Amino acid sequence: MFDFIIPPSASVFSPQAATPAASQLAASVIQTCEEKLEPFVCGFLTSCFLDRDAVESELKEFYHEILFKVFQCAPHMLLGVIPNLTQELLVRHPPQTHLS
Repeated sequence: MFDFIIPPSASVFSPQAATPAASQLAASVIQTCEEKLEPFVCGFLTSCFLDRDAVESELKEFYHEILFKVFQCAPHMLLGVIPNLTQELLVRHPPQTHLS
């Protein structure tokens, strides 16, 4: 399903699959099944944050795009991954301290 929500240029499985209609359908499924999908989506994204090498899906390379697309259609689904996202951002872009 993630294959249908990421941009066509990023899709590793079928670039033609991520048409606007397919993206709309995927977003609709995510919104409709948000409660049932949440543990799987959060688990996938958390695995990507913590140890991308352990994730066996080729979609791991596009987890930021997936995160953004899921946020656009079901932001509440991502509440469980916010701490991990925050940690990833702090590691990749540490806050700069200003000396006065």
